[in-house]
Amino acid sequence: MRNKVLWSVIYVAIYSFVIGYLMTFSPSTAPMVSYLGMVFSVIVNPFLAICTYLAIRMLDIVHTSFQVLSMEAIIIAVCAHNIYKYRRYLRKYLSSSIVFIFFAILSSIVGYQTSLKEVIPFFLLIVIFLTVSCMKLASQEKLIVMTLFVGGLFVAFFAYYQFASGGFFSETGRLGLEGNIRRVSNAVAFPLFYAVYKIFDRYKKGWLLFFWIFIVFALGTILILTYSRGVIIAVIVTSIFLFISKSKNFSFSNILTTAVVGGVVFMIVTNIQVDAELMFREMDTASGRTEIWDYYISQLTNDGPVRVLFGLGPGETIRIAQSSVFAEQYAHSLFLDFLCCFGIVGAIYLLYIIGSISKRLFKSQELFYMSLLVLLITMYLTHGIASTIQFYYMLGICMGGVIGDNAIRSFRKKDHVGHDIASII
Repeated sequence: MRNKVLWSVIYVAIYSFVIGYLMTFSPSTAPMVSYLGMVFSVIVNPFLAICTYLAIRMLDIVHTSFQVLSMEAIIIAVCAHNIYKYRRYLRKYLSSSIVFIFFAILSSIVGYQTSLKEVIPFFLLIVIFLTVSCMKLASQEKLIVMTLFVGGLFVAFFAYYQFASGGFFSETGRLGLEGNIRRVSNAVAFPLFYAVYKIFDRYKKGWLLFFWIFIVFALGTILILTYSRGVIIAVIVTSIFLFISKSKNFSFSNILTTAVVGGVVFMIVTNIQVDAELMFREMDTASGRTEIWDYYISQLTNDGPVRVLFGLGPGETIRIAQSSVFAEQYAHSLFLDFLCCFGIVGAIYLLYIIGSISKRLFKSQELFYMSLLVLLITMYLTHGIASTIQFYYMLGICMGGVIGDNAIRSFRKKDHVGHDIASII
């Protein structure tokens, strides 16, 4: 099983590099190669297909509607198979997700400038979330973790390559692949967090410490160049959480070593000056976010109780701001965007999932999952939109973390003989 996961990780790494390379140097061939890779991964391992799809979405190189729909159909079929297989484990979350999808359909009917087809991407994200939560039971969790890590590294690598070549800055001077700042910051967040976690978790491992320090400051440089303050603050908060949790074992000398080596790496990796004015502008209004939030909340509440209950409907909520001064501003909060899309009904579903996971994780004291959840909440409070795919993958990892090793062994034993396994949750 370990060898199978290892080869899957190697495949995802090579695949991510190839499509990233093609995206940069031969964009016309990237979509077809990505599609063939998806088909191959479905044949080899259904969970590998989930990870391959994530790599494709992170690098965002599939543009034709045929290929997008075909891939989504494949992933929905794969997820449906796995959800059915692990349905007893997912019983509580599956029922609430079905109810949410039903209300999402109602939301698309009564919403603003939306349609039923807009429900499909959110349905896909929900089934991906449920499937990823099962990967620990199938001994495939390392595969999804490494996909997020390796995929983020390659996004950072190609973003920096394009930066070094003098291109791919947005109009505001912030680093982004094809000008998409969110795509870079979303992708970099997890591998940066993972490297920080490894520094605190493996501080006695000698040279490995310096490897993770290099990764932290290399990715930190890319993140700073995006000027994505919400993600930067979330990484800092999560690092503080990890430091407090590990403070009894983490010595001052380790902190000093990290700071010195990291500072050197930072100067080597980039020879530019960070624009302080761009980084800290509009701090009195949280970089203008409070005004944006006020606008979106007012749009949600102005049209009566039906809109408040069911939301504006699925899709890009920026559509409601096209005729306003916020025409180019998305909601700047995944949770607010989710509320605008699906109203109070959707907010209750999301809070129920996160609250349930939080309660179980803090009881289990699993530091990796607890810190990942801290990153997830703090990052997407001021960042992202409801369709940000990394959020659902990381939430699925957190959900998979609520079960311990004894529960997994019990699950596999009972599942093998066909017994009811719902009692282990």
